[in-house]
Amino acid sequence: MFEQGDWGSAADWAVAPVDHSRLKHPVQALTAMVLVARQENAAAAQKVFTAVCAYRMGIAEDFDRLGEQAADWLGVGAEMEVALVLGVSVGTARKLISVGVTLDTRLPLVKAAFVAGELDFSRVRTIVDAVDGVSEATVSAVEAAIVDAALQRPPRALANEIARLLIAANPDDAAESRKKREKHSRTVKITPDSHGMAALFATMTAAEGVVVSTRIDEMAATVCRRDPRTPATLRTDAFVALINCETHLACRCETADCPFAHLPAAEPATVHLHVHVDVETLLGFADNPANLEGHGPIDPDLARRFAQDATWQAIVEETRSRCPAKAHPAGFVPTATKLLPPPVPSGIGGAIADIKAAIDADPKVLDGEFPDGHGGLDEPPPGALSYRPRKEVKDKVYAKYSTCTFPNCYVPVRKCQFDHIEPFDHSDPERGGWTIESNGHPACPYHHQAKTDGIFRVVRMAGDAIVWVSRNGAVGITIPEELGGSHEPEARKPVKLTRPAPAEDPPDDAIYDPTWWEQHMQSGDRPPTLADMAQLTDRRLAVIYRELGTHYEEHLAILAARDRHMPPPY
Repeated sequence: MFEQGDWGSAADWAVAPVDHSRLKHPVQALTAMVLVARQENAAAAQKVFTAVCAYRMGIAEDFDRLGEQAADWLGVGAEMEVALVLGVSVGTARKLISVGVTLDTRLPLVKAAFVAGELDFSRVRTIVDAVDGVSEATVSAVEAAIVDAALQRPPRALANEIARLLIAANPDDAAESRKKREKHSRTVKITPDSHGMAALFATMTAAEGVVVSTRIDEMAATVCRRDPRTPATLRTDAFVALINCETHLACRCETADCPFAHLPAAEPATVHLHVHVDVETLLGFADNPANLEGHGPIDPDLARRFAQDATWQAIVEETRSRCPAKAHPAGFVPTATKLLPPPVPSGIGGAIADIKAAIDADPKVLDGEFPDGHGGLDEPPPGALSYRPRKEVKDKVYAKYSTCTFPNCYVPVRKCQFDHIEPFDHSDPERGGWTIESNGHPACPYHHQAKTDGIFRVVRMAGDAIVWVSRNGAVGITIPEELGGSHEPEARKPVKLTRPAPAEDPPDDAIYDPTWWEQHMQSGDRPPTLADMAQLTDRRLAVIYRELGTHYEEHLAILAARDRHMPPPY
């Protein structure tokens, strides 16, 4: 990856630790804390301005490489590289750079206080946001007062004070800035939170904010005082009810004389959720993490709750990292077995660290598992020479990731594009990368275009790990959220997936005996679906359903064996 050159090691840049054994009085500890905070602020300033330096050099590099053609992408590669090395989203990196550029060009007094460690990044960002779109003359007139306020006030109070200063200095300028923000800054974002929760952020005009808050309060007031929910929970339920176009909340006091008992129950909203969960967890035989598309990991109990009232679409695949399926002679009836406890999860951090170590040890690892984009196949399968992927191929690829594969990009997979890792050759599709599962990954339009323009290249490793590599050697890695398999690049070798040649020895005659499925089921019968299994409450019936699934898998395996040994012509 990166060459250190004459910059030394990270230890050369480290802040000296505080010797806590020398602190004998609370005043000493508080004083030391203030000094450490100033060091932290000064270090944050250096990070910001170093990012600005990388950004400006990236712009020069883009212009030298592409000239005027790079106008739309000047600095984009640098923003992405900053995001990779800092482990943040591109949006966060862009904001970091924007803060530094604004301090450099418009706020010299704020910059000086930041570099000296007197202001933290939160206050600095508040200042930069507040003066965005305000004229240079107005900003210069109030900057000293802004710094004085920032030294004494927390971010929210500081934002209010800056607004007062700007309006007092130039009301017309403040009004023009407000109109620009009304046009360009209003937004709503929903982001995943921990423990199966999500966070919603909305930026709107002040008047709209008052209206929304009032409507939430009005909806929350449609229950009696004995409703057991807290005010915060009631407001949240009220907000969701408004989104679902409901007219009232259902009171939960459960008393006979509730004044709101006469109100009709609201019709539940129809939603479509895409949840990835293994069958054992769905049936209650295991407790492995599930994945909710557009959100991330959820606990198994929540996944089962979704399954009770959901439309399921199963994507069945046998990965090379798992044990192969076993086939038994016809008439074999499997017995129920006790499942072992789940393994201790290793997490994706260790897998990513292993891949980075392998890359450092041997850069040739970045050639990827299938450099030609053919997935180890000798002949292209159906649909491989068409640019648009077949639905089953796209579904299998998208099932492995919940978002765009660029690290720390949170665009949901369903809003991403199918990107060919080894580019598709429109003039000679057989020579270029094929449209197959092993040569595809989801990328949002922004990062897809960055790869297409050569700002980054993408490599697929064994275990479906996706590696993004920048022109300057910055590396970012994304692996599927389903853990447990090996993601070490050296752990596997390319596997030819072509149809095996007929065995020299004749096959076991047992494959021609009627299978259990052929003996006991009618033509056209199919095993229980995931939706059927999700509705089960009887554990004994669940075991029977599972055995039916096993019988059907054996049936398919024997049919495949018969097909392999069928004499030509096929």
